[in-house]
Amino acid sequence: PNWWETLYFGGPTNAIASLDSDLDGHNNIREMITGMDPTDSNSVFRITNSVPLADDFLIEWITASGRVYNVNWTTNLMADFQPLETNIYYPRNSCTDTVHGAESECFYQVDVRREDGIDVGMNFQFYNTQGYSDADASGLTFYIEVPFSYTEHDPSLVYPSAYWGEYPLYLPNYPASMDVLVTNNTEQIIELTVVTSTHVLELDGSNGQVLDGPRGGGFSLNAGGIVYVDATFIIPYEPKGLMRLTAELYWHGVPVMTKEAIFCPPDLEDLE
Repeated sequence: PNWWETLYFGGPTNAIASLDSDLDGHNNIREMITGMDPTDSNSVFRITNSVPLADDFLIEWITASGRVYNVNWTTNLMADFQPLETNIYYPRNSCTDTVHGAESECFYQVDVRREDGIDVGMNFQFYNTQGYSDADASGLTFYIEVPFSYTEHDPSLVYPSAYWGEYPLYLPNYPASMDVLVTNNTEQIIELTVVTSTHVLELDGSNGQVLDGPRGGGFSLNAGGIVYVDATFIIPYEPKGLMRLTAELYWHGVPVMTKEAIFCPPDLEDLE
């Protein structure tokens, strides 16, 4: 919005949406949606605490005025996240999971939208994966299952702990088949635009080389409807390591949601 650009950048057209002005890993669109300061690298929307409490689990995050939060969970990062608690309004900044304490492992995700925005959902779906990768403190391990079985570990690819976990794997020169799923949770037809882009994920968690996009387009979505936006592209021969797919959702030209998904290719030379 013009007022936001003027407040932080001195003019109604001075901000570049895709630029990370304060180099904190979040671009200006994300900073606006989450209510953060795009000129302050210490102002970042993130989960600040995750604490086991007997049979429960407490999740806390940085909150901002005029924002609404949804907390989602899964036991497998290759599966869809499921809602845990929705429509959490500022100033509340926490959620206690009292349901999944018996699970051996859980992952949590906090979505945010502007209170003056619309109630929509956005998620990712991966198809025809050829294995998975596991990122942790020891580096990155590739578990290839199709069209052959092979395991490779690279100790040089150590990412920030926020990116430790299992991710879909695709081989170089194969299509990474991905959809962005958008759902309309309102009772009216709405006009939306989705823009996707894919970058190399650098070892410090920032975006590196652009691999695909930005690309996308607009569409009408019926009340309660869902649309699948194709984000498929051919995996390049290099580099190997984690890659970040970012989807940005716009309503009447106003950004209302940004989400990301991680996937991973190995190095083709290592497979020869």
